[in-house]
Amino acid sequence: MVELLAKTGIFFDEVDKICILEPEVSKLTNDLKDECQVYTEKMDEFQKIANKFILMVEQLGKEVERQKIKAIGARNIFQSMEKQKENNQQQLQASIKCSVAAGGI
Repeated sequence: MVELLAKTGIFFDEVDKICILEPEVSKLTNDLKDECQVYTEKMDEFQKIANKFILMVEQLGKEVERQKIKAIGARNIFQSMEKQKENNQQQLQASIKCSVAAGGI
């Protein structure tokens, strides 16, 4: 009887439920479904980790940009102070020359 039903494409599973898939095909299908579920879970976990990494890199990039702007500002202040020092030195030298010239006349 089982062979006759199997020839017509009707099978019984472990708990004697009627199936239209061969038991081996049904098992392979269920195994594939389980593997796909595991794969999907791993991909979801990977996506979460990747998103955390992307967020961390973006935050790090913003901090680097802030520090870069801060460093440029400090360099500009230093250069301005250096130019001011040169200007003061030139004014003092000019004052000394004028004083020497005025005193020597």
